[in-house]
Amino acid sequence: MNFRFIENARFEDFARPLFDILFDNMSSVTPFESSRETEFQAWRDAVGEGMKSPKRHIVLIESNNEAIGFFQYYTNNEVFCMEEIQIKPEHRSGEAFRALYGFVLERLPKRIRRVVAFADKRNEKSISVLKHLGLEICGKINENLYRLEGSFKALRNWFYKDEIMTANEIFQKVLERANCIRTETCDGLIFGDESKTVNKVGVCFKLTVDVIRKAVEKSVDMIITHEPSFGAWDNIEGVFGYDIKKLELLKQSGITVYRYHDHCHDSTPDYIHEGFIRTVGLNIEKSYERDWLGISKYDLKEPITARELGLLIKEKLSLDAVRTVGNIDFPVKSIYLGLGSVGVKHVDFLREPGGDLFISGEIFEVCDLEYIRDACALGENKAVLLLGHYGAEYAGMRYFAEELNESLIETVYLDSGEVFGVLK
Repeated sequence: MNFRFIENARFEDFARPLFDILFDNMSSVTPFESSRETEFQAWRDAVGEGMKSPKRHIVLIESNNEAIGFFQYYTNNEVFCMEEIQIKPEHRSGEAFRALYGFVLERLPKRIRRVVAFADKRNEKSISVLKHLGLEICGKINENLYRLEGSFKALRNWFYKDEIMTANEIFQKVLERANCIRTETCDGLIFGDESKTVNKVGVCFKLTVDVIRKAVEKSVDMIITHEPSFGAWDNIEGVFGYDIKKLELLKQSGITVYRYHDHCHDSTPDYIHEGFIRTVGLNIEKSYERDWLGISKYDLKEPITARELGLLIKEKLSLDAVRTVGNIDFPVKSIYLGLGSVGVKHVDFLREPGGDLFISGEIFEVCDLEYIRDACALGENKAVLLLGHYGAEYAGMRYFAEELNESLIETVYLDSGEVFGVLK
């Protein structure tokens, strides 16, 4: 990865590839209102005007002589203003961001004292990264745009400090991302030394034997898992049968394991929901306040049948199967996501006006799903899509791993895979 400044007078030569990176990145976060070409012309004109000032700069980020991102900023007296940082997803990492900041910091005027940045309030990932750099939200430019500020000293300290965190320090920073830190929770240390220094984190949906082996191969020091680690849940003293061998494998690895379930769902946005929505590509018009931990209602921009949505989910999540219950051929605009495992009192949200489709991982079949089948037999238009527990939540943990990698520490996603096979 290489960095170089674009000559201000030559901005037009680079405008199209830089805008394409910005457009593709932001479309998944805050969809544009106009066409790509219309947005390009407006962006090119605005940035081109700004580039007439010698105080404004664009750093071109390249890999193998291809533009993969850019950093747009300006300096004004004592202020360093970070206007735009865009990097193609496949090239993002903590190391990449650190190298980029290293290139820029060495070239800033010595008088800089304050740092300013702007972030769309819907771009939680960007806000998280900026806060990690020592910036805090201090106001709004408009309805959707936050202004963040911080000291230049804090930014320099972040870059120059050789920060090697312990497993416990990392997990505490992870917990701080939640709306509140719970006193009663299943989250916390499951196995290993919490004072262990960590260079690389592995994130998974389920701590399987294969995941432990993958973690060892990738030199992971700490694993954050969403679901219970053993047949006896997370009770190390209660392991039995084959789990005894699994525990021995874990001991041999020297890896520290934490569980991250409740706080993962109790973040804004819910990491599991956000990863699912992004991967499937759902166009959400409105998100409602959480009804239950891990369960929320969403309005779609356009109606879609449960059948069409089920097939889309199957394709985007690469699932072998999506099971359906109820009437799947009527259009729905409001859906409930109860990703993971839910019970009848949760499926009962379908009784609410406009709540026609419930999407989950697993539900108690002999009672809860029969309840929906009977409701449809009595004339209701209700449906349930079942993806399997892994199928419903793995994209969320993958998204969390990507966010952690960009904002805190080198992190890899360790895929456990689906527990079921499907005969075809």
